[in-house]
Amino acid sequence: MNDELPCLDLLEATPAILRGLMSEMSDEDARWKPAPDRFSIAEVLAHLSHSEGHCYRARVDKFLSEEMPELEPDEAQMHLELYKNADPEEDLGHFEDQRETNIELLRGLPAETGARKYLAGAGPLGEDYRLKP
Repeated sequence: MNDELPCLDLLEATPAILRGLMSEMSDEDARWKPAPDRFSIAEVLAHLSHSEGHCYRARVDKFLSEEMPELEPDEAQMHLELYKNADPEEDLGHFEDQRETNIELLRGLPAETGARKYLAGAGPLGEDYRLKP
């Protein structure tokens, strides 16, 4: 894809930004939850790690291999059990590795790939996010 897209630079910079923010944070602070129904920082990192590979990359692969693919929503609430015992350092490392791989893929795509269309499925509350071709 076009190397002049600032969004790719931002995606590429995100892991280093997160690493800097986490550099002086204790494990206890990373696991602290502001409220029972809110994510801790560790759970947010687990969500980023999970989403980068199982949601984002899966969507990109589907987008590249199918004509007008239907992409289902990714709701963090669907994976709360997976995130509950998150290891912030492990999840951040996994996210960094996956993001690097995804950026390499995206930078290698031809510019016309960005003009492709997709269908987004209904949201968790039944909202219709479909795009018309």
